[in-house]
Amino acid sequence: MVCRSDMILRVTLVNRSVYNAASNFRGAMRSVTKNRATENRTVSPLLRRKDRCKCFVLIVMLDAKLALVSKALEEANTKNRAAWTKLDNERSSLNEYLAFSTPGKPIRTYALDEQDLADRSLTVDPAHRRRL
Repeated sequence: MVCRSDMILRVTLVNRSVYNAASNFRGAMRSVTKNRATENRTVSPLLRRKDRCKCFVLIVMLDAKLALVSKALEEANTKNRAAWTKLDNERSSLNEYLAFSTPGKPIRTYALDEQDLADRSLTVDPAHRRRL
């Protein structure tokens, strides 16, 4: 009888140590996966969308400034052909970048020109963007 109770006691102690080791291992794994989730949180698609919208606003503002510069050049009767082609190329590249980087409907339907920017006063119409 003493052998049996001693054997049961040993098995119980072994099982508890195995359980404790397993629970410690599980806790370590949880902390590792939690750390990985925290690291991956910085590159989540939602944050990338927010960054895209920030870029969209910056590019719209930059395009408005280019429009003002081109208007100022036009008013000053500056006919430097190289300056005009450079401004036109910059504006078209900005519009292409907007078309590819903005989520939702293609930005081509939202063409940016001086009159449109003056009417909207640099606000983005929500009908042209998908909700985040």
